[in-house]
Amino acid sequence: MDQDTNNVSLIDIAEEIAISTKRPIPSDKWSGIPVEMTLVSLFTRSDYAAPERCHLRIELVAPDGKTFNDAEIPLIEIDLDTHVRARTMVKLPAIPHRGVGVHNFVLYMELGNKAWRKVATIPVNIRHVAPTEIAAEEPPPKLANPKKKTKA
Repeated sequence: MDQDTNNVSLIDIAEEIAISTKRPIPSDKWSGIPVEMTLVSLFTRSDYAAPERCHLRIELVAPDGKTFNDAEIPLIEIDLDTHVRARTMVKLPAIPHRGVGVHNFVLYMELGNKAWRKVATIPVNIRHVAPTEIAAEEPPPKLANPKKKTKA
């Protein structure tokens, strides 16, 4: 984050994660991919002239519709009192998954009457690739160009 402008550059955005393993990936239980990830969202006031505070709840929904234990991801308070926009950055030490397929991070905002409203869905596809597929996707090593011999 740039301290002067408060701008953020997002690099290495994950839309899909390939897991390379010889064993099948179980879809009947939650597992973790040991990759750190930051979930970034931007919120604005519903009325620019009216300061407000709200809470954000994040759920992770697997392809089979099962929801990750949201106790693992705490509620986040969004302070829109002093600024019209607020950015949230939730650091995840690992990416929970339940087999292969599209997993959705679903963001809910708490309204004033304690009701929750879905405000965003962020999909991440988890796919399985055999170790041989990973090797095939890598470019071949570059060979050094042999120097041409010239006749003197």
